Amino acid sequence: MKIVIKSILFFIFAINVMANGIWLWDTKEDWEKLTLFDCNTDSQKGSVKILNTFSDDFNLQQLNSFWNFGFVDVPGNTFNFQVAGCIRLISYPSEYGWWCINKNQEPQESLIYQLINKKNNFEIETCLKNSSLYHHPWGGIIFFISDEDKTNTYRIGYGSRQYEVPQGFCFYCRDICYDYIYWSYYSLTYPVYFKIKNEYNEPYNNLTFYYRYNTTTAWTQAYRFENKSFKKMFIGMARGDTEPNQWADFDYFYYYGPVTRRAEINSGTIDLGSEPVGQGIIRWVQNLPDLSTHPIEFYTQTSDDGNVWSEEWKGPYTNNNGSNILSTNRRYIRFKGILKTNDERWSPELHRLEIEYPLAAPNAPVITGTVKEGEWANTTNAKFYFTGADSNGVTVAGYYYSIDEEVNTRSMYTNASYVSITNMAEGQHKISVIAQADYRNNSLCSGKSEYEFNVDVTNPKVPEVKSCSHKQCEETENNNFEIELILEDDKKNTTNVSGIGGISYKLTRDEKEEVDETIEEEGNKIRISGIDNGVWYFKVRAIDRAGNKSEEMRYCIKINYKGEILARGGVKIYPNPTKGRFKIRYELTGEAERVRIMIKDSGGRTFKEIEGGVKAGENEIEEELNGLANGVYFVKIVVERKDGKEDKIVKKVVVYRR
Repeated sequence: MKIVIKSILFFIFAINVMANGIWLWDTKEDWEKLTLFDCNTDSQKGSVKILNTFSDDFNLQQLNSFWNFGFVDVPGNTFNFQVAGCIRLISYPSEYGWWCINKNQEPQESLIYQLINKKNNFEIETCLKNSSLYHHPWGGIIFFISDEDKTNTYRIGYGSRQYEVPQGFCFYCRDICYDYIYWSYYSLTYPVYFKIKNEYNEPYNNLTFYYRYNTTTAWTQAYRFENKSFKKMFIGMARGDTEPNQWADFDYFYYYGPVTRRAEINSGTIDLGSEPVGQGIIRWVQNLPDLSTHPIEFYTQTSDDGNVWSEEWKGPYTNNNGSNILSTNRRYIRFKGILKTNDERWSPELHRLEIEYPLAAPNAPVITGTVKEGEWANTTNAKFYFTGADSNGVTVAGYYYSIDEEVNTRSMYTNASYVSITNMAEGQHKISVIAQADYRNNSLCSGKSEYEFNVDVTNPKVPEVKSCSHKQCEETENNNFEIELILEDDKKNTTNVSGIGGISYKLTRDEKEEVDETIEEEGNKIRISGIDNGVWYFKVRAIDRAGNKSEEMRYCIKINYKGEILARGGVKIYPNPTKGRFKIRYELTGEAERVRIMIKDSGGRTFKEIEGGVKAGENEIEEELNGLANGVYFVKIVVERKDGKEDKIVKKVVVYRR
């Protein structure tokens, strides 16, 4: 995987992909997307280099590249570079001033400004050589430090406020809306020199403003602003006035402090499309002013998800012809480029960057489906989902797939993570899938994944009776029903059928009640004991392994049982003897109309009667003989049958407490 990043640095929007898998970022617009710090782009050369120094004598035909012009789109705001080595700021007649700026009173004065590193300790100085400021309602000239939105602005300068200053003029030092120094004058002195000193004490800045009237005297402190906070710091000069064509001439601007001879370029997050394999190489193209040093260095950092960057920066990489990448191989990478030189005349230039890793293929995809793998389904339509192919970091572009055939790059293709198959024939099937990587890994394909499944949509045959304990619709005293069935799957469409999975059955008095689709017995023999007297309907369906169900088979039986339904050998009382609490268990061979249980003393007196369970099978209740004296007691069970007859039994229980 070879990636040429002629601006990878640092965004991943404009991408040209060549057939051999090389990625190209190759336009000057790409460099403009970089996150730049104290550096600039050369649009003509497509390179990155360090900017010029801050200072300017204003004696050339244009400003140096640091300066920006404010409100140049406002008619009347102009700049003249040909005024005896000065720059002349000419103002538009503004209705509002910058005495108290807010969102509703945006100033429109003529100004020049530049961004500066607020963390550097520095001094800046300018000379106001002359101006057109005269005694009238409002006008001003300032030397300032400001935040980017101007809500944090500190300035020193001359002004005219006719209604506030009868003498004519004022000298002031102020913030956005408050004068800290405010002196009135009948006339102004030119030239005047202003200086601002910045001292950074993280995270705040301390600003001290000075002035003087000639270069032979010491600076006089006007005011000091402490613990001020800036997002970004801008410095500059401005001229504003309510009258048109008012001007101010600035002779020079000097910066004293760290000269910016080091620049950083910080990339955004770059998705390599996969977790690289093998050794990565980083290389770049450069023009150097000093071959004895390493004025361009790179550092790398990698991440698994592009969000958490726990790895320390690895580097520096100084061999532009190819340095081994020291970062751990992960899918996401970012870069930090450093340009530096000790030569103030020249700057190193960076033109492009490329990284190279071996190509990687996706993992074989994991297949899941609406039909279960290896099982039978009673549908000819299914949906299959593909996951896990990119779990090794390779971005998947799509999937090749085939049904019951070998899969290859000529098979059917989808760029979705699923596929729907319709109108499948009955029988056994297999879907085969391979994942294809995107262009960043030369569209390499994964190994093959297979998913077997079966289709059966034909209902089984209706069950038939092989043998039965009861003749259909004939009355019998036998209340125990046994039946053996013939079960067979239907092979009229294919011999490859799912086979019988079991049966669903029901014994009911309701001739219209239907059997559900729940398999209750996997074999073909059914036995039901203790059936109550009356007409009953045995109903059964065969269900195959795909879930298809047969039509319902019905078998009518008539029961007229005349024997006891209380199993005398199934009556038990325990524990016996008891301290008071005991259980009564009895068994019914058929459902009773009512069961009464009476507890009597030795004289035959009934002192407790309770209702028992009436369902066929075992029934149990728990009783407690509290407050009774030690002795022999009797439990009488009376079962009222549905034919009106009664079954009775009496059992003895002994209560003994020490």
